[in-house]
Amino acid sequence: MPEPVRAVWRALLRLLLCCVCWSVACAQAADRPAVWRVGLFPNLSPVALVRLYAPLGNYLSAGLDAPVQLYTAADFRAYLQTLARGGYDIAVVPPHLAWYAVDRGGYVPLARYTAKLHGVLVVRRDSPVRSPAGLRGARIAFPDPLALMTQAIQRALAGDGLKAGADYRVVMAQSHNNAAFMVVRGQAAAAGIGLIPLRSLPREAADELRVIYTTPPLSTQYILIKASVPAAVRRAVLSDLLRFAASAEGRAFLARGGLGGIVPADAAGLSAYRKYLPPELAAAP
Repeated sequence: MPEPVRAVWRALLRLLLCCVCWSVACAQAADRPAVWRVGLFPNLSPVALVRLYAPLGNYLSAGLDAPVQLYTAADFRAYLQTLARGGYDIAVVPPHLAWYAVDRGGYVPLARYTAKLHGVLVVRRDSPVRSPAGLRGARIAFPDPLALMTQAIQRALAGDGLKAGADYRVVMAQSHNNAAFMVVRGQAAAAGIGLIPLRSLPREAADELRVIYTTPPLSTQYILIKASVPAAVRRAVLSDLLRFAASAEGRAFLARGGLGGIVPADAAGLSAYRKYLPPELAAAP
C-alpha cells in the first residue's frame, strides 16, 4: 500500500477511535448525575448533619468532578418518602431502611460504617425507676416509629412483658434530642433514644439523665447508591469513600460522628433488620 494511502487510513483510524471514546464518555456522563444529591438520615439536626458531613461532601465532589449537595429532611418519614422515589443519588441510612431501599430495587449497598449502635432507655437522674419494669403505666418518649432505636427498644420492652399502648404510653418526639429533653423537662418518664445522640446532648442536659437499659449492638448506617448509576462509577465512588476514610480529614470526620470506619458493603445480613421496620412497611409489597 502506498505511503500516502497508509497515512490516510491512519488518520481515519485515529478519527474513528476518537469518536468511539467520545461516544463512551458521553454515555457515561449521561448515566451519572450532573449534581450528586446526598441524602443524610435526619437523626441529628440539619445544621449538625451538614456540619458533620461537609468534609465528606467536599471530598466526593473533587473525586467525582461534579457538585455534591447535602440534603436531609424535616423528619424520618419525609426522608423515607424522598428515598422511596429515588430522590437521592447517594443515601446514608440505618440498616432497616437500607434493607427497605435495596429490597424495593432502587438502591444498592456501597459501604457501611463499622461502629455498632446501641439504643438506651434514659430516665431523669433523680427518678426512682431502676429498670424497664418500673416503667409500667408511664409515658415513654421515642424519636419516631421509623427510628431503628424506637423499634429495637420497643421490642426489648415487649420481651419484658411491656407492650406499647397497653402497658405504657408512647409519645413521639420526632427526634432523639427532643425525646431526651422531654425527660429532662418532666414531660415523659423515660426516653428510648440512640447512645450516640445521647452523647451529643449539651452537657447540662446529659447530666440530668441516667441510663437504665442498653440494647445489644446493632449495625450502624449504610451508604447506598442508586442502582441506575453505572457499575464503574459506583466503584469509583467507593474508592473515594475508602480513600477519604484513610485520610486525616476522614479520620477526624469518623471520630466526630462516632462512626468507626468505612468498609465496602453488600446486601448480606440486611434482611435481619427487616424485623425493625414498622409493621406497615414490613408488610408492604
